[in-house]
Amino acid sequence: MRRFAMVACFLMAVIASACQSAALRSAKIYVQEGDTDKALEELKRAVAENPQDGEAYMLMGSAYGIKGAFAEMNEAFEKVMELAPKRDLEVEQWRRRFWVENYNRGAEAAQNKDFAAAIGAFEKAVIIDPDKTDVFKHLGYAYYRTERIDECLKAYGRVLELDPDDGATLTRVGFILFNAQRYSEAVEHLEKAVELGGEDADLISTLADAYARMGRDDEALKMYGRALEMAPENVDIRLNLGRLSWRGEDFEGAVRHFGRAVELVPGRAGAYHDLAMVYIKLERFEEAVGALRRAVELRPDNGDSWYWLGHVYANLDRVEESEEAFGRAEVLQGE
Repeated sequence: MRRFAMVACFLMAVIASACQSAALRSAKIYVQEGDTDKALEELKRAVAENPQDGEAYMLMGSAYGIKGAFAEMNEAFEKVMELAPKRDLEVEQWRRRFWVENYNRGAEAAQNKDFAAAIGAFEKAVIIDPDKTDVFKHLGYAYYRTERIDECLKAYGRVLELDPDDGATLTRVGFILFNAQRYSEAVEHLEKAVELGGEDADLISTLADAYARMGRDDEALKMYGRALEMAPENVDIRLNLGRLSWRGEDFEGAVRHFGRAVELVPGRAGAYHDLAMVYIKLERFEEAVGALRRAVELRPDNGDSWYWLGHVYANLDRVEESEEAFGRAEVLQGE
């Protein structure tokens, strides 16, 4: 009985070998020898002779994968699925192998800050499988680091196609669009990130910045206030609130925010200058002198601050000091 089984297996192998074309048999030999190019030549001949040969397409797909020709690999594997759908697990194993190899290669290159190499590997990974969000996130970041912004946004856009509620990607895209001065698009992404529960002060304040750039001051004030609750000692939020309050003629509010900004960061000349401008508007000239004196101490080359210091001294009838300040301003502004 055992001998009969062995004979039967041998006969089945002979029959299977006989059913194979000479081209397919040659291709298998070349595959064993590691000669992928010649294997592909024979496999192309095999499928030309027999377009229904699922095994030839299976070998062709794996050979293309080994060469890194992943678009051609996909075409071959699609034919396998059409002709021999039961081989789906084998196809998936090959795809997974090549995807993991390229993903890991890209991750390692990115870790070493070789973003050009990372891009090359990640681009291959997305050809193999265009439905994995992680690789598109890494690819988007690599594009960003190489200043390929349009491609960066396209990669992140694919992430959002696959997962529209990815708050981190919405935020990242919103920041990139804001920096590109594409404020309405930035608002669209940042608003959704906030709606999804984003409670980061940078996110909220950037949305406020975008509203302010678009002239949507009421919404900007609301968002700045929300950001300030999260980060009460953030000087940039204070300064933006001060400027927006000034623009809305809420001068007392501007004094409050600029005043707090200079308390938080006493070394910012611009904040003292802005505070002085509000004091001048309110005709609080003595306080304006103090703010402007501090501004020119920090930035003695700022002709604008010297000019306004001269103006304030004039309003206080401090003639000599006014002339001196105007003189300094004239020299600096003339340079």
